Amino acid sequence: LKLQLLHAWVSHRISIMIEKAATYEAAVATLKAHFVKPVNEVFARHLLTTRHQRAGESLDEYLETQNLLARNCSYRDVTAEEHMNSQIRDTYVAGVHSNYI
Repeated sequence: LKLQLLHAWVSHRISIMIEKAATYEAAVATLKAHFVKPVNEVFARHLLTTRHQRAGESLDEYLETQNLLARNCSYRDVTAEEHMNSQIRDTYVAGVHSNYI
């Protein structure tokens, strides 16, 4: 039933893309593989690092936004050296003024 509903609600082009899927889960996996792009960790950390509180934005709203942005940053347990290297990379990206990068 879910697969039939999915076919009914998507465009013809998308329906063709998932026509070989035998299950709803397989159709969703096909769509995710096609449309969901991997997160660029460096860019995600740049967005987090450079996001400032906006005028009229409460501290709670600002913190909530920071937490949402941090979800794309691929934080994990690392050694001190790995942390240092990623911090150097992130500050480099945030501070560089080159038009070529």
